[in-house]
Amino acid sequence: MEQAVAIIGVSFDLPGIKTWEDLYQSLAGTSCFIGDISAQRKKDLFARFGEFRLKEGGYLPVIDQFDPKYFQLTEKESVRMAPEQRLMLMHALRAFYDAGYTEKHLQGSDTGLYYVSRSSSYAMFFDEQLGEFDALHGIEGARIAHYLDLHGPVIAINTTCSSSLTALHQACNALIQGDCHMALVGGAILGVVSSETADRSAIISRVGQCRPFDNAADGTLNGEGVICFVLKLLSNAVKDNDPIYAVVEGIAMNHGGARISSLTAPSAAAQTELLVKTWQRAGVNPAAIRFIEAHGTGTILGDPIEFKGITDAFRQVDTTDGICSISSVKGQIGHLDSLAGIAGLLRLTAALRSNTLPSQAGFETLNDHISEDNTIVEVQRKAAPWPAKEGRRIGGVSSFGLTGNNVHAVVSRQEKLSIVYNDLPVYFLQLSERTPERLQQLKKQLAAMLRVTDHVNLEPWCQQVNRLFTQRPAQQGLLFKDKNALLEQLEAPFQPSSRKKKYFIANIDILSFEEAQVNALLKGNLLLREEYDKLVAGMVLPGAAARNIAFQTAVCKWLMAVLGKEVTLVSPKEGNIVQQILSGNILPEEAFRIAQIAPGADFNSINFFKYLQQLPATEDIVIFDFSHDSFAAPFKKELHHLEVINGKLCYEDRCLAYYTMVNDGKLPLEPANLHTHATLPLPFFDLKRYWPEKVRSLAVAPVTTAAPAVAEVTSTWTLAAIQSEIASIWQQLLEITTPIQPADDFFQLGGDSLLGLDMIDQLKKSFSITVTYQDMFSHPSLESMATLVAARMGEPVKDAVVAQVNTEIIHLDGEARQQAYTSLLENIQRMGPLQRLQPKAILVTGTTGFAGGFITRYLLDHTDARIYCLVRGEDQQSAETHFWNRFSAISGLTTHLRIQVIRGDVTLEDAGISTTLPDVSMVFHCAGSPAYVGQTEKLRDLNINGTINVFNWAVKQGISYFQHISTVGIAGSSVPQEEPVAFYETDLNIGQDNTGYIHAVTRLEAEEYLRSNTPDFMQVNIFRMQNIGGSLEDGIFLHPIESNLIYLRLLTLLKLGCYTEQLRAVNLKMAPVDVMARVIGELALHHHTLMHTFHLTLESGMGLPQVIAAFESNGVTLQEVSAAAFGERVDQLLQQDRTTAGNLLLVLEKQKEQENEIKPSAPRNVPQLTSDATHLYLKQLKIDTDYDRNQYLQKVVKFGLENALFLTE
Repeated sequence: MEQAVAIIGVSFDLPGIKTWEDLYQSLAGTSCFIGDISAQRKKDLFARFGEFRLKEGGYLPVIDQFDPKYFQLTEKESVRMAPEQRLMLMHALRAFYDAGYTEKHLQGSDTGLYYVSRSSSYAMFFDEQLGEFDALHGIEGARIAHYLDLHGPVIAINTTCSSSLTALHQACNALIQGDCHMALVGGAILGVVSSETADRSAIISRVGQCRPFDNAADGTLNGEGVICFVLKLLSNAVKDNDPIYAVVEGIAMNHGGARISSLTAPSAAAQTELLVKTWQRAGVNPAAIRFIEAHGTGTILGDPIEFKGITDAFRQVDTTDGICSISSVKGQIGHLDSLAGIAGLLRLTAALRSNTLPSQAGFETLNDHISEDNTIVEVQRKAAPWPAKEGRRIGGVSSFGLTGNNVHAVVSRQEKLSIVYNDLPVYFLQLSERTPERLQQLKKQLAAMLRVTDHVNLEPWCQQVNRLFTQRPAQQGLLFKDKNALLEQLEAPFQPSSRKKKYFIANIDILSFEEAQVNALLKGNLLLREEYDKLVAGMVLPGAAARNIAFQTAVCKWLMAVLGKEVTLVSPKEGNIVQQILSGNILPEEAFRIAQIAPGADFNSINFFKYLQQLPATEDIVIFDFSHDSFAAPFKKELHHLEVINGKLCYEDRCLAYYTMVNDGKLPLEPANLHTHATLPLPFFDLKRYWPEKVRSLAVAPVTTAAPAVAEVTSTWTLAAIQSEIASIWQQLLEITTPIQPADDFFQLGGDSLLGLDMIDQLKKSFSITVTYQDMFSHPSLESMATLVAARMGEPVKDAVVAQVNTEIIHLDGEARQQAYTSLLENIQRMGPLQRLQPKAILVTGTTGFAGGFITRYLLDHTDARIYCLVRGEDQQSAETHFWNRFSAISGLTTHLRIQVIRGDVTLEDAGISTTLPDVSMVFHCAGSPAYVGQTEKLRDLNINGTINVFNWAVKQGISYFQHISTVGIAGSSVPQEEPVAFYETDLNIGQDNTGYIHAVTRLEAEEYLRSNTPDFMQVNIFRMQNIGGSLEDGIFLHPIESNLIYLRLLTLLKLGCYTEQLRAVNLKMAPVDVMARVIGELALHHHTLMHTFHLTLESGMGLPQVIAAFESNGVTLQEVSAAAFGERVDQLLQQDRTTAGNLLLVLEKQKEQENEIKPSAPRNVPQLTSDATHLYLKQLKIDTDYDRNQYLQKVVKFGLENALFLTE
């Protein structure tokens, strides 16, 4: 090849072979892992399909284990996901970790995925049809790429038995051509063969043994497994210090063409041609090839042809001296079908690593059709040492597809000098997990691994574990002197420290650093190296003084980056050269030209000590001491909660620094990759069984000719029985086992509108009644839902608490209301200029939400005010991190001098604000969450109590302006009056019915509180918004997008791929969030006299033609179909994808049927939302609300497609 490719990471699970030690032992060929399937898998098979005879094979004992929480999947998703996909996810990640690369290293990289995939039989274990992607073969690559955010090629390959080596071929070429910098090659193959099927096959062994090249061979046997390799160009792997298992020197492919006797027959001539081509491409001397891992299936036809092909290849290149041994792993684990090629590659890699020529399992007598005379090729009878030639070993691996595609690779391994590691005075280890419980499990797993490992070099072992560290909520640093001390700490309970730390960088003197020490420190920590490289920027430092200045500055910048706002830089009053660089008073290149460092200025250590004494004793103090005389060391005698770390960062100080910061939740260390290493159980997976448990048996029942008994059908449902049945349905949907009480709320237990649709279907199956989409919000408790179901069934309901509907009619004088509104319009028409407000400081709640975030951005751009952002968080740091993670997505900012994050919680008294906020004269209350729709208590707490708490705080502070974000939904779904009723901006409670619309109900109550309690000194403005969508600028929408009905409707239409005339009534009413934020911001920055409530209906709606045009402008075509065909597609999607089906486009069609079955007792009189006054007011203020609706919708669709929010096939 143009360039060799290195194998740098491996993960696998094969029958009887789970570890490298298992693999090395298997090379002796004395063990065979072909046999019966495990008891649990047999139980699962028989429970579904009835008992039948299974053919022997190389079966994995366990295929149902997975850790959904690691991959942020639900248990329900995990049960429905094919086990091949689950295995591939876990082993792909393990292979990357084995190579030294975690999620943080891989995110956004151009890593490619080349893998084998075939149809899974897992869907046959389910009564219902699985979702579109649950068992779709080939989707596993997309899952991996999506989880890791990989941007390289993702290619599934199927050339039958040669698929995996074909994938290797494609990956090597992609690396050479620059399509990707790193590539994963692999796959997962599962499959059970019945004896009945095996008996009909011409290639499956009758005697239940696979014996390649043996005279008794009568066929192959089925095998299972999962294997993943990580690859890089050898030059890049060496440069990056990656571990190198083996090197692919060359790889080639061909086909038998017309040389084969039938479509599926192998060709010796094609195989000879292939080997010679591969040797030439690899640039190796064929005489140096000592072993070939053969395809060797144990078939009467295939084995002799393969032997002849190898023999002829050596003859063709005139190689007659020496020996080339062959054997095949299939004699031990069976034929892994499309994964067979890299199963052979794995065995060859193990042989190269262990210097072993692997023997052929099951071999006794050579096949009569094979002759070893006059050839250098022979079957390896017994395992033997593999001698090196000129410092390396070279072998080959072949794989031949049933469809004629042949692949061969030449693989080598260089002998390496053993590295001698001396004992160190102390070792440091950093571990992390998402929860304390998972961290404890990880520690136990590492301890168990160490206990069964005789000799461990702690220095490289710790470096490898530390390399794989990722900053997570639960993390621990360990300091220890030997293996026993490490085991003691790993097996001890994890106890996080609750004490806060305050850090100081005492930059007193410029210390002296030897060049070797600097290089060692930079090599050992890539985070420090990054700061140093940015500082030096490729400059050649002129001498020791420059080196000392540069390195100390880099260390300070590293500490400041790691510790953030928790560290204080302390220097003499006059400062020093490092201080000047850090403060920007001198450029680094100017500082580095200084030939001699001036003596340090005097530092008042006495005053500094007094300051430290005044700090709270509940906080630990950590000083990084950059002084010649270690001035801070004596402080420890009186300050027992003080830790002093010498700024020279010698080895033990370095370990102490890492230990201190990691245990404080920081990320101070990222070691370089390690080219020699042990296999670690990382990442940690908390494995549990995920398998369909409650399914009916498909076993054929005995035929009977007796007439069935006729039974009288009567209803036996009692209210208690109905309640019990619904509770059972909830437990299954919500995946909970605890008893459900009558007052329990479906949504508070974890349900949402999507699971609610599943509940509706289950209720229909169980009770033969119809429950509507709205019913689940109106009757969220178990008791109320049971009462509703009983009523629909016509059952008498005893002792049930039935919700009473308020039938009191508020009498409205329509004519007087119309006259008052007309007068308001006339006054607005005559309105003069309004006072423009210039607040010095503003408090905004809900800034991590969509609307709140854009309002904050508008205020930042259009006022000079300091903006206080109220954010929930466990502590100040988590609140700030949460805010900037959200706000940066819409603003591009990661910090701003005029934004200050205030930790608080609107559901607490005074909104949890415990600090004084100077100069605040205006509050924007934007808090609210669509994630709580349907969760009554949470919405009441947020919308009502939250509003009251923020408002009461504002009243206590004497705030002049309170801007409240509400919803046009408070207009309600109906009013009891018979005549048409308008809902004006000036209206609040006109007797409208909001039953089931808890979001609107709580917003209405919040408005009522504000209007009833507004003091004379305050102006309260209320902005009733319609639905908002992505921004006008680029269509951006913050996650979770699943809670936005507009986006769900677009996604549904996309997944349907078609539309019908009936959908022309569909109207997408949404306004761009940035336009809405601008309108609210402009209105709020004026003092109002005529209006204080605004109906912000900025969009009259976009119909189906505009939606179709938006998709077409982004390359997606929707087809018009008949109503019948559309109905069939809707039903199909409902079965396949409940998540998408949860939005109102699908419910629209279904609900028409439901509404026909459940007629309202009286016609609904929907109040007409009126916005004339608001629109005239905006016009008078010259606040522009116009924009190109079609272009906007196109941007929304484009953003959804580009960010995989809308998935297309």
